[in-house]
This record gives sequence, structure tokens and C-alpha cells, in this order.
Amino acid sequence: MASAAVAEQRKIIDAAAKAGVKRFLPSEYGTNTANAEILKVSKFSASKADVTEYLKQTNATNPGLTWTSVIVGPFFDWNIKSGSLGFGISSGTATIFDGGDKRFSTTNLATIGRAVASVLAHPAETANKHVYVSSFNTTQNEILSSLEKATQKTWTIKQRTTKEAMATGAEKLASGDRSGFYDMVLGITYGDGYGTDFAKDTTDGLSNELLALPKEELDVVIKEIVEGKRP
Repeated sequence: MASAAVAEQRKIIDAAAKAGVKRFLPSEYGTNTANAEILKVSKFSASKADVTEYLKQTNATNPGLTWTSVIVGPFFDWNIKSGSLGFGISSGTATIFDGGDKRFSTTNLATIGRAVASVLAHPAETANKHVYVSSFNTTQNEILSSLEKATQKTWTIKQRTTKEAMATGAEKLASGDRSGFYDMVLGITYGDGYGTDFAKDTTDGLSNELLALPKEELDVVIKEIVEGKRP
């Protein structure tokens, strides 16, 4: 679902329940919406969490319709290419938040697709729960080191705080500037307390092994991105 239409999923859920659909995967595929702190600062994440609550209510009265919320963190290869994670390949500049050593989970697009397919191949194990997957558990500084290795040059570094990013994002969104969404995502991804290290910050941990997801290497993926070998 498009970002602005997340709440409209309720209509589709109602239709799915009436039609006898067995599994509904809501429009998640991002931040850890089971984390209470995220819901306090991000209305978009709160809207997603509301949909999950609606699915829980629907399942209580119609057990035939189960659900799985697939949580993946930022789309790694897509966001590195676009610069949305703070790394500009063409300019050789990086914005590093809070020193750059906070670990977070992030997933490549193809791996997200494999995860969704595998969820449907493991219906019992993935029913009515959040499922966490990740290509990498990494840091900004590890990504920067890999990018410098792949581009064979020293990058220019800008320093920023997640606190400032969150404040700027909230101010922009309040004024109708949707670019504030990206500031909020950066603040959540690189900030403390938002449950972004899935292996450490979640009760069930990662489901990579259950879903038979391939192991991936950061340097290999970064090199492919820099060389234009990633779609």
C-alpha cells in the first residue's frame, strides 16, 4: 500500500475475511512497529501498528484469517543507491549520526521478496506474529568503510545527531513538508531505543534461518551497488 493509504487496509482485511483468505500480510516492511517508542514519534508507524491491531481483532472473531507482519528495517541496496541512508556514492560524502557505531538491521530488496515467499511456505510457524528478517546487522561506520573500499577513495564526512534529525523531521511534517519523513527514518534507524537491532531488541529474534534466507556479505553487496550490478 502507498504510505498515505495504509489505513485503507481495513477495507481489504474485511473483504479478505469474507472471501475466506487464509493469510494477510499488512503493509509493513520497514521499522519495528512493535516498538512502543517508535509509535510515540512516528504517526506513520502508529498507523501501521493500528492495522496490525485490527488484524488481531479480526482473527479473534474469524480465526480462518491469520496474519504476518514482516519487519525488515530500511531497504538496504535501494537506500544506499538513492542516498536515503545518508551515503552519497556520486559525491563521495556521508552524513554520520551519533558517531556511527549504533548497530541496526537492514535488508536487501531481493531478500525481502524471498522472505515473503517463505512466510507463505511456513504458515504455521509464521501465523499471527511479527517476523523479523535482515540481510545485515551493521553500523554506519562499517558501511562507510565498505564504500570507501569499493570506490577506492576517502569520503567526506558530515556529522549530525539523531535528536536533531527527529526534531527537524517532526517540524517539516507539521508544516506539510513530507521530506521530513526521511529525517524521521534516519533518526529512528540510527537512534537508540527504537528496536532496530532485531537480533538483540526483539523477543523472537531473527527468522532468517526459519525462512532459509541466504547469508549475505556487506562488502560484496556494496561493491555490486557501486559497480551498478544491482537492479
